Amino acid sequence: MEGNVELAAEPSVALVSGPDGLGTIGPLIADLGRILAPGGAAIFELDPDQAEAVRHRVGLVLPAAAVAILDDLAGLPRFVTVERARS
Repeated sequence: MEGNVELAAEPSVALVSGPDGLGTIGPLIADLGRILAPGGAAIFELDPDQAEAVRHRVGLVLPAAAVAILDDLAGLPRFVTVERARS
């Protein structure tokens, strides 16, 4: 029952986002080259199962960026951070 309470707090788009779960942030990742300023940073919070896929996609869009996966307090890979290189 507790899991249902936790999910009830999430926006529905965060729970249903295409077959790979990246339907919402996929377009944002694809647009990082345009919207993220040199020296800028972005952080994505996501399902731990998506961390590697997101890191890979970001690397394709911004190959010179520093991309890292950070764990949450439970030790799960929960965040992908992106730091764009300064020009």
